[in-house]
Amino acid sequence: IPGSTHFARAMSGAWDSLRASLVFLTALKLAAALREKPAEEASFSPYGPTRPLSGWSYYLESAREDVWPSCNFRFLSRSPDCTTVDLFQAAGENQAFRLEALDSSDAFYLKTDCGRYLSYSSTCSVSTVDTFPAGGINQEFRLKALGSFQWSLEAVGRASCDTKFLSFPSDCNNHAVQLDVQGSWLLHPAIGDPDQRHFTNTPSCADPFIWRTAGKLHMTCTGGQLPLYEAPHIAPNVSFQQIGSMLGGEAAPWASNGARWAPENLEVDDKLNVVVFSDQQDDGKQRVGWVASSGGTPGSWSRYSSGTLDLGNRPGGEIDP
Repeated sequence: IPGSTHFARAMSGAWDSLRASLVFLTALKLAAALREKPAEEASFSPYGPTRPLSGWSYYLESAREDVWPSCNFRFLSRSPDCTTVDLFQAAGENQAFRLEALDSSDAFYLKTDCGRYLSYSSTCSVSTVDTFPAGGINQEFRLKALGSFQWSLEAVGRASCDTKFLSFPSDCNNHAVQLDVQGSWLLHPAIGDPDQRHFTNTPSCADPFIWRTAGKLHMTCTGGQLPLYEAPHIAPNVSFQQIGSMLGGEAAPWASNGARWAPENLEVDDKLNVVVFSDQQDDGKQRVGWVASSGGTPGSWSRYSSGTLDLGNRPGGEIDP
C-alpha cells in the first residue's frame, strides 16, 4: 500500500513518544489535583493521607532504608495476646491501628483492634513500646508530616526526653519497636470510619483505581484481564457494576503472566486511554508497562507497549505505578 511504510514509522514514533512521556503526564495530573485541594482539608493522595483522620485505621509502615522485599519486616504489629508490639512482614488485622483524636488536632491515641492502646513509659531511660488497656498521657502521640508522605509519631508524654519518637532499629533482622531521637513512618489507610464508609462493589477489588469520563465513574482493580466497573456517582446507595474487562487482543510477552497488579488509567483525550500496570516477568519480578485504548470501552485496551517501562529496574521489582 503506497505510503504504508511511512505511516507505520510515524505510528511507531508516536507510540514511543507516548511511552516516554507517560510517567511525566501522570505526575502533572497528580500535581494539578493536589494544587486544587487546600492543604488543610482532609484528603488522600495515591500514596497516603495528606492529613490523618480520626476514626480511621491505618497500617503503619516503617520507612526503613532497605527496600522491600530485602527488608520485609516493616509493619507495626500487635502480638496475638495484644500486650506487645513489633514489626511484621505483612499488613492485616493485627497491624491495623485506629486513630482517636484528642483535644489537640495533631495528637491521637493509636488503638488496636483488641481495644488496647499503643503505650510507652514517661521515664526517659525506658524506650520500650507496648500496649495499655486505657488511654492517657502516656498513650498520646503527635503526628507530624515530614515530607515524601512520611510521618513522625512523637510521644506527647515524653516531652522532656530526647528519645520520644516511635522508631525501629536500622538492622532489618531486628523487628523491635522502640522510642528514639527520630523515626519516620508511612501511613496506609486500612479501614475507614464505620459511619462514613460503605461497600462500592460486591466482588473483591484490590488496588482500586477510579476515574471519571463521559459523566460516569469507572473503576478497575488488580488481577486477570483488569475488570472494568461503572457507576454514575459515589453515594451510600450506589454500587459499581462490572461491565467487562479492560484488556483485549493478544497480550505482549511482558503482560502475559496474568499476575497483573495495581492498574491506573490515564485519559489522554476523549479517545485515547492508557492503562499502566505491572505483571510478573520470567525472573519472578514485577515490572510496569502500558496498554492503550482508542475508545475506552470493555476489551478495547489492546495496544500493548513493546516492553516494560524503564523505571530503574530495581532489584525488588516495580509495582503500584
